[in-house]
Amino acid sequence: MKKITFALIVILVILLLPPASAQGEIKSTVIQVYPEGYVKVTEIIQADNYTIGTLVDLLAGNVTALTVLDERGNPLTFQQNGSKLAIYYGENVSLINVTYYTNELTSKEGSVWTLSYSFNHPVKIILPPGSVVVDLSTVPLEIGESYIVLPPGNQSISYVLSIPTESETSTTSSETTTTPTTRGGNVSTPQKTSPRGTLTGNEGSTGKNSSVYYLLGSLAVVIGLGLTLLYSRGAKNGELPSREELERRMNEAGLNDDERRVLEYVYDRGGRARQSEVRNALGIPKTTAWRMFQRLEKRGLIRVYKKGKENWVELRL
Repeated sequence: MKKITFALIVILVILLLPPASAQGEIKSTVIQVYPEGYVKVTEIIQADNYTIGTLVDLLAGNVTALTVLDERGNPLTFQQNGSKLAIYYGENVSLINVTYYTNELTSKEGSVWTLSYSFNHPVKIILPPGSVVVDLSTVPLEIGESYIVLPPGNQSISYVLSIPTESETSTTSSETTTTPTTRGGNVSTPQKTSPRGTLTGNEGSTGKNSSVYYLLGSLAVVIGLGLTLLYSRGAKNGELPSREELERRMNEAGLNDDERRVLEYVYDRGGRARQSEVRNALGIPKTTAWRMFQRLEKRGLIRVYKKGKENWVELRL
C-alpha cells in the first residue's frame, strides 16, 4: 500500500510540473527489429537537474520488459500509463535509459514486413541482418551499413528478410549475436556494428563482400525511393506550402471548421498522418471523419492511402 501511495504521489508531482521542465530531452532513440517482428526500443533521456521527475513518450502503449535505469545502472521509480511514462529520479541523475519490447510497431503482408511509428524525434532503425528495404515513407536523414535514421513524424519502412546463401548458413549464429544492444544495465547508446564483424579467415572475407553488396543494394533502393518521392512531390506539389498559402487554399475551398482543423493538423505533422490519429486527436466520430476525408479527397486537397494495416492521410496542396 505504501509503494502504491508513493508512486501516485510521484506521478502527481510530475504532472504538476511546468510543461517545459517536465518533459525530458530525448538524446537518442533506437529501434532494433528482430526477424520475428518484435522490436526493442531504447530511449536515452537527458535528466533536468531542476526537476525531480520527467514525462517520456513511448512508441507503443503495450510494451513488455520495461526497464528504467540511470547512467550507473540503478533502477528508477516509474509509472506507465499507456504510451506515457512518468519517471522519478531525484538528484545526481544526468541520463536515463528506457528500454522495452513491443510487437505493436510491425505488420506483415506476404513476405514484406512494415515498421510504422509516430515520434517527434529522429529514430535510428536497425533492421535484421541481411534485410532489404523495399519502401520508405520519406528520405532518410542518414544511412549506415546496418541502420537507417528517419526524421521526426509519422514514418514507416518496409523490408524483406533475405534468404541466406549456402556460404552464409554457417555464420547465422555469429551474425545474430553481434547486433547492438545495451549491456550490463549501463546507459549507453547502441553502437554501429557490422553484421559480419565476428567472422574470421576466409569466412570473414566472404562476409565482408556480402556486407558490401548488401550495403550497395540497400543504398540503391533507398536512393531510388528518395528520388521517386522527391520527383513525385516536386512535380505535383513541391514542398509543403507556406501557412499563408494553406490558409488561402482553405478559404477558396470554403471549408468548414472541422475540415480546416484536419488540414491544419496534417500540415503541422509534415503533411502526412495516420487517419486514426487525426480522428482521435480532433475528437471526430469515425463515420463523420470518413465522410470528411472522402470530401477532401474529391476536392484534391488530400490523398487517402493504405500503409500496412492503417489508412494514412497526405496533403495534396
